[in-house]
Amino acid sequence: DKPLTVDDDIETKMAQMVCSLENREECMACGS
Repeated sequence: DKPLTVDDDIETKMAQMVCSLENREECMACGS
């Protein structure tokens, strides 16, 4: 695993949050 910067981690969490809010079914299907 390559180290993530704090910005990358925040962007990832934000993207996952948006995914779960806008596409709950798809997000759950992805196992998040």
